[in-house]
Amino acid sequence: MRQSAIAKPRSPAKRVARVRRGAGGKTLTERAYQELEERIVTLQLKPGEFISEYTLSHDLKIGRTPIREALQRLNREDLVTILPRKGILVSETDPRKQLLVLEVRRELERLVSRLAAQRASEGQRQQFSAIAAEMDRDAKSNDDIMFMRLDRELNRLITTAAQNDYAARAMRFFAGTLSAILVPALQASRRSAAMCAAARQSSACSRGRRRQSRRRGVRSLD
Repeated sequence: MRQSAIAKPRSPAKRVARVRRGAGGKTLTERAYQELEERIVTLQLKPGEFISEYTLSHDLKIGRTPIREALQRLNREDLVTILPRKGILVSETDPRKQLLVLEVRRELERLVSRLAAQRASEGQRQQFSAIAAEMDRDAKSNDDIMFMRLDRELNRLITTAAQNDYAARAMRFFAGTLSAILVPALQASRRSAAMCAAARQSSACSRGRRRQSRRRGVRSLD
């Protein structure tokens, strides 16, 4: 009698590799949602821009039904606005709404993080370590898209490990809105760091030139 094969759980490294490839057993609706969310938060689809199901379906090579379902989810997350008989509008950014989202999300993350720390299995703890290492590498290489994908996978793992369906639903509701805040914040942080580095370099060069001028003045007196 043949025994049925038992599927082995994927290693943390293989799981992260699938996230990097954008794989992971996603439904067509999930694929459409992720593609559209990434285009919105990276400003490939700009605030105030009109988009259509037909064009998105053609560009992403995904049927219109999954596209429509993904757009409905993005509408619930305030990333797009569906205007009957007019089309779909990419939502303008609203700093006040973003701050309100962060207020709620902060408390939710404290709850699910505490529960996950208490209830995570050994395999899940290994996945946390693998994701953290990859996120550190992507942050150093300024790979915003991969950092965002791994952040999404980290949140999924935290909510799974927390073993609380109600908290998981609430976290999913805010997922897209948080990404819309995360990527621009990372980019702004790097721009500020680059400006500070340039300012420090300019200041150091100016001090060097002043020291050279003083040395030349001393030698001319001699």
